[in-house]
Amino acid sequence: MLALYIIGGIILFIAILLHCPVRAKISYIDKQFDLSVKYLFFTLYPLKQKEQPEETEEQQGGEEKTEEPPKEEQPTEEQSEPPQIPVKEKKKKEKLTAEEKEERKKELLEKIELVKIILKSASKGLKKLLSAIKIYDIAVDIDVADEDACNAAINYGRMNAAVYNFISFLRTFFTISIEHINISCIYNSNESKYNAACNIHAIPSTILSAALIIGTKFLFLYQKKKRADKKALKKLQKELKKQAVKA
Repeated sequence: MLALYIIGGIILFIAILLHCPVRAKISYIDKQFDLSVKYLFFTLYPLKQKEQPEETEEQQGGEEKTEEPPKEEQPTEEQSEPPQIPVKEKKKKEKLTAEEKEERKKELLEKIELVKIILKSASKGLKKLLSAIKIYDIAVDIDVADEDACNAAINYGRMNAAVYNFISFLRTFFTISIEHINISCIYNSNESKYNAACNIHAIPSTILSAALIIGTKFLFLYQKKKRADKKALKKLQKELKKQAVKA
């Protein structure tokens, strides 16, 4: 019984950890981008770097002077001439390049088929994955400036349309909340300012379950395609054998 209690306690502890969100803070203020990621009481990014000890004057003075490497000899006229490739080798290279092109085409088609399978398998899992990510406390402060009043007004309208359309686009995928959006128009100036910040949090358990759904569906579709390809190959081989017997 004690072993069962210990195992149950470990599973419960892991479940609690997986339900604790990972929090990220993103900001772009005064032309400086900043990102910090935290989980519980731990900072995942940026990691603290160890301070390196400063070199003393004795250590700096005691460094040995490195000798300059010997200068390389310049190639002669005979050495600088590129070797001539015979005609037969050139033809072989041309044939190899043609074969390589066919192989590359096959590889490209295989990659396209693989991408199609990934997209099919990611439909349900992607919805679950996006539901695990929330964007909140969105703060936007933009000053649209131009010396020409007409251009400033036009840019102000374009900026409003771009910001609000982008937010409505985010709403279709994520759960978001807005702290404030301030867009102002400044005339007789060329100094536009763009400041923005937001917080993001994601639940690890939902992300893992979404990845599991995508992975299992991908394996199922991939194995199904392989079986279909094998059947098609066997059918083609049988037809070729029948044509050879008739001939």
